[in-house]
Amino acid sequence: MKLFRFFLSICVLIGALFSFHAGYGIDLSNGQNRFDIYWRNYKYMISSEISLPRSLAVNERYYVRSKVREIILHKVSMDIESMFVDNSRRIRDLLDTSSVFRREYPLFLDSLTIDSLIFRNNRVESSASLALRGDNGLLRRLPLPWHILEYSTLTKPEYVGEAYEDDTVKYEYRAGVVPIAYTGIVIDLRGMKINKALAPRIFSQNGRLLYGPEFILKKIGAQRGLVGYVHKMDDAEIALRAGIRPYFTVALTTRGQYKTDVVLSREDTAKAMGHPETLTNILKCRVIFIIDG
Repeated sequence: MKLFRFFLSICVLIGALFSFHAGYGIDLSNGQNRFDIYWRNYKYMISSEISLPRSLAVNERYYVRSKVREIILHKVSMDIESMFVDNSRRIRDLLDTSSVFRREYPLFLDSLTIDSLIFRNNRVESSASLALRGDNGLLRRLPLPWHILEYSTLTKPEYVGEAYEDDTVKYEYRAGVVPIAYTGIVIDLRGMKINKALAPRIFSQNGRLLYGPEFILKKIGAQRGLVGYVHKMDDAEIALRAGIRPYFTVALTTRGQYKTDVVLSREDTAKAMGHPETLTNILKCRVIFIIDG
C-alpha cells in the first residue's frame, strides 16, 4: 500500500509538471486580439479580447490567466511610455534619463489589477486597471519638482491689469474687480490643441508660472492628480474637484512643445489668483481642463 501511494504521488507530480509546461507554452499572440486602452480620472482602463487555441484544455485555463496579464502589461506599457509627463517629456524620456525612475517603473506596472476574466468559447475577455494617482500610482514615482517654489503674491500690474488701471479711484478697485474667493478654477480648452499630461502647468499672459508641480505638495499632487480632464460642462467631476463655486474661464492659448500647458489672460490671472482663499484652493489641485472629447 505504501509503495502504491508513493507511485501515485510520483504520477501526480509528473502530471502537474507536464501540465505546467503545457500551460507555460500556450501561445496567445497569434490570434485576432483586441485591446481598448484609455485613462480617465487618473486611472488606466484596459479591456481586451484574446483568442484562445481551440485545443486548450480546461485545466490549462489557470495558466492562461498569467499569460493574459503578461500580454496586457506589454500592451499598456507601450501606451504609458508614450504618455506626456509635461510640456517637453514623455514617460519614455524619463526611462532613458532617470535611473531612479527605471527602478520604480516596473513596481508601478506590477500594481496592475485584473478586474474580470471571462472565458467565452475560443476567447477570453478581460478588464484591467492601473492607477496613475494614489499610493501605488505613477505620479508618486515620477521625479517631478514637487513644491520647490513658494507662491508670491501678484504685483499691481498683474493684479489690476491694463484694462482696469484707468478705472481705479484713490487706490480702490471698482465694483467687479475686487477679488472673489473661488473654490477652484475651470478652464475651457475646447477647440484648442491640448494634450493630456501628468504635470501640466498654467502660465500668465506675461509668462509667469501660475500653477504646476513646483507649487504643489507631493502628498497632495500624487494623491489627487494636478488637473482633472473632462469633456463637458456638466461633468460631475467639475463639482467634485473644483467645488461649488469655481472660476470659469476660457484659455488664451496653449503652450509648450507638446501643447500640455495653458495660458491665461491678464484679467483672468488677476481674478483667478487674486484672492488668497482661491489660491489656497487651487494649490489643492482644484483645477479642471475642459477638452475636446
